[in-house]
Amino acid sequence: MTAAYQFPDAPFMTASEVAKVVRLSQNHVYHLADMGVIPSVRFGRAVRFPTAVMKQLAEAKTEKPDSAGTEPGLS
Repeated sequence: MTAAYQFPDAPFMTASEVAKVVRLSQNHVYHLADMGVIPSVRFGRAVRFPTAVMKQLAEAKTEKPDSAGTEPGLS
């Protein structure tokens, strides 16, 4: 995911930029932020997402698990 997307140099990203990274709609990104699933910061009415944290989340999601079948719920 990180190889296909060029993260901005700015410290914060817009919902539109985050939506492109995670391949979801902007509304869903806002919903995830409201639920506390992804971190966000409010600047007045504007909601922004820390670029460094989004990079870490994208890298964590692209890493392969150490061994197959170790996730809960898998048999």
